[in-house]
Amino acid sequence: MSQTDEDLFLLLLIALLGFITSFDNNMMSSSVPISTLSKNLLADMTSEEKLATVNTALLDIPSYELDPTPLSGSTLKIIYLIYKELGIDLNTILPISQARLYRQFHKEDVDLAIKDSLITIARLVDKGLTTFGEWSRFQEWLYGRVENLAGRRPIDLVALQTGRYEVSQTLERIEYGLYG
Repeated sequence: MSQTDEDLFLLLLIALLGFITSFDNNMMSSSVPISTLSKNLLADMTSEEKLATVNTALLDIPSYELDPTPLSGSTLKIIYLIYKELGIDLNTILPISQARLYRQFHKEDVDLAIKDSLITIARLVDKGLTTFGEWSRFQEWLYGRVENLAGRRPIDLVALQTGRYEVSQTLERIEYGLYG
C-alpha cells in the first residue's frame, strides 16, 4: 500500500469512527439508574429518546442483580406508557394478563418474571434499533410480515420466549446481511 493509500485509509477510518460515535450518541442516552426514572426526567424528550433512556436503564441491570434491584410499579407504568406511545402494547407482549399487569403498577417492586421479560424485550428493541438504525424502520419491520418468519409479523411472536428468540435470530441475520 502506498503512502497516499495509507493516508486515505486513515482519513476514511477517522471519518467512520466519527460517524459511529455520532450515531451512538444519538441512539443511546446516558445511563440512568432504573430507580430514578420519572415522568419529570423524561418530560422534554422525544418518544425515541424516552425509549433509549428506558432501554439503557433496563439493560444496565445485570442478571445477577435482577431480583434485588427494585423496579417500582410506577416505573413499570412509565415504561408501559413509553412503549405504548411508540405502538408496542406490553399487554400483548408480557406473559401476564392485563389485570395482573395493572396490579403491578401499584407494587413497590414488580415481580421478577416481569422484570426479566422487560429486559428481554429491551434487548430485542435495542437489537432492532441497532439493525435498522431508526425507530420508524424498525417499527415498519416489526409490524410487517416477514418471509423468514413464515410470513408472520415479528410483533405477534414476541409474547413467547421462543418467539422472541426467533425474532432476535432474524434480526441478527439481517444485521449480518444473510437476509431481510
